[in-house]
Amino acid sequence: MNDLLKPYWLTMHESRLMSHLRRLDYPEPHIRNIVNAYREHKANRRIKRIKQTMTHQLWDFILQAARSELGVVRTMKSQLRRDLYPSAAVEAKLAALEAYETVIVDVIAKLRQVQKADELTPSQFVAHLYKEGKRQIPNNGTHWSDYVKLADRRRVEIMFENLPHTGRGKKKVPFERRISTEEHDKLREKLLRTLSNELATAEQELAMVGNAFDKEDLQAKINRMQEAQYILDMLPSNAPLPPTWHGLLNMRDQIV
Repeated sequence: MNDLLKPYWLTMHESRLMSHLRRLDYPEPHIRNIVNAYREHKANRRIKRIKQTMTHQLWDFILQAARSELGVVRTMKSQLRRDLYPSAAVEAKLAALEAYETVIVDVIAKLRQVQKADELTPSQFVAHLYKEGKRQIPNNGTHWSDYVKLADRRRVEIMFENLPHTGRGKKKVPFERRISTEEHDKLREKLLRTLSNELATAEQELAMVGNAFDKEDLQAKINRMQEAQYILDMLPSNAPLPPTWHGLLNMRDQIV
């Protein structure tokens, strides 16, 4: 905290603080210095609070999808346990679901710790892990399954792959990259807004530039943005989305 400020001054409104300082007969120049320090402290705290709120929300998007998948797994387990005469196939499926559940619970617990710290966004956390040489998280950490250890993922996938297909309903695919439609819509709106703004700027620059090489570069950029818009329009409504439009170009194989 600034040396000029006393902790209890920060509990006051600015006008009350000024009146308080004048009652203490502080010189006006000193009062101005204190009030400026007070304003700076309040502004920094507000910025930090906004940043923490945004960071918390970004992790909420990821955790919401993990909790939704956990709910699905637990529902499936509950339905299987109603079988009065469980077969070997049922027992195998239960074991696979329990292993999958354990992995999801573990990931949620670890990501909640990062969220509670309110220091790093998902992309910053991924960059931090890479810098520290700990883990390389795929897809910039946009989905909870990106944080699953490769050994855990493969172990669970093998358990599900080995399950006999009964022919009833769709076979469960673990670690499927899905998010809620609500979250998808929020991220999609943000990406569309960014794409529209950057596309308009690039088209204006293209109309004004005279250099042929610059024109070629700008046209290539416009083509990439238009492709990104097309991919965004064609993606399923529960597909996780990247933080920037550039990441959409890596999702060509996911369009429907």
